Amino acid sequence: MVPVLVCVEHGVFNVGSVSLVVLVLRMVWLVMKQYLVLFRPYGMLFLGLTPVFGAMANAEFRLMNLVLLLVIGCLAHIFTFVQNDYYDVEVDRHSTYVANRPLSTGCISLRTVVLVFGVSFVLCVLIAGLFLFSVFSFVMLLVGFLCMTLYNKLSKRFVGMEYILGSGVVCFGLFGALTVSNSISFLVVLVVFFGFLQWLFSVGVDYT
Repeated sequence: MVPVLVCVEHGVFNVGSVSLVVLVLRMVWLVMKQYLVLFRPYGMLFLGLTPVFGAMANAEFRLMNLVLLLVIGCLAHIFTFVQNDYYDVEVDRHSTYVANRPLSTGCISLRTVVLVFGVSFVLCVLIAGLFLFSVFSFVMLLVGFLCMTLYNKLSKRFVGMEYILGSGVVCFGLFGALTVSNSISFLVVLVVFFGFLQWLFSVGVDYT
């Protein structure tokens, strides 16, 4: 039984006097907790399901393709929110609302964050290119990431950037639909339109 301070990258956590096994478990939990805060899994399915709904609205019901689209959507969520923290780190450090985020507190380093959203992007591109490739869908996927990056980088400097974010969500929905066919159904238009509105108004009220 020893008193231990655990450091997760630059963050230090006092875990008290614990046995070695308990110490390891607590260390693992502390690390996982920081990454869970970084990834914001409570909202992952909103963006995660966007390409899935786009594909289903275009008559895609093959389970494997839908699972791959869900994985891409969840990785796009991680990319978007982790990159947002990266660009907003200095602003967040002065905000009482988000100052306790792992990047703001130094619990996770900038280098690690860049690696996380970089790997998320690469995995999305690889999955789409290897298993779901079509020229139009691939271009739409890249445009979606571009919109998310523009929002993350510029949202604190220019008004109206939530429209760019909403456009990125539309692109992810259209990406899913275009993996099925180059023709877009009216149901796809409705799905991406309501997705656009949902992100437009939720982010437009709270720039976090």
